[in-house]
Amino acid sequence: MALAAEYLDGNGNLTRNAIVNQPTAGSATGARSLTTTTNTGTYTVNCDGTGTLTRVVTQSSGTTSTVVDDFVITAAVM
Repeated sequence: MALAAEYLDGNGNLTRNAIVNQPTAGSATGARSLTTTTNTGTYTVNCDGTGTLTRVVTQSSGTTSTVVDDFVITAAVM
């Protein structure tokens, strides 16, 4: 579970800052920890409202991973 603020700039770039409730590494009891992450990346939106986010997630430990998410826009306000 996470609480995040995400910004899509309208030009295909995104940033996200989040607080994540994740499993504590090495815990035998199921303990969880709150950690922070930052995300930077790009997104594309197709004419049919489908799209893809590609982002690099940086954990508070400094480790990074690349994540790709698909999405569908179901409504828009102009």
